[in-house]
Amino acid sequence: MTVVDRRRKTIGGPKGLKTKPLSAGLPFGLREKREIKMAYYNINFDPQSGVMKVGFGDPAQNDVIVRDAVARLAEMVKSGELKGGELIKINGPASLPVACVIAHAVAHLYQAVGVFDPKLGKYVVAVTHGDKFAVGDLID
Repeated sequence: MTVVDRRRKTIGGPKGLKTKPLSAGLPFGLREKREIKMAYYNINFDPQSGVMKVGFGDPAQNDVIVRDAVARLAEMVKSGELKGGELIKINGPASLPVACVIAHAVAHLYQAVGVFDPKLGKYVVAVTHGDKFAVGDLID
């Protein structure tokens, strides 16, 4: 079985596994400046609307995707991008393991978590810690 590090490209097989930086094929002047980082799961937050947009990036299995999501969420909390508050709305595709990771992370920061339901065209409150929202409430 060949193992590929997400920041490096495989150039060998299982016996002679060798990797090189993805920038190795670039002209010399670009090698130090350009680092290609793969994102297996994309998470962005718009503080104006209170909506967290989520979606899949490069193809990967759930064990890799959840690690990527945890790292991104931790980065967002550390930078102050996710500060917490009354309500966060989540919109976009997610596998069940990734949805659990996101819900766990934001439930500690926000009083209520709403998840978009495309069939209803509304956000359904799935987690609540306060009195303002109840599980199952629909939000525009």
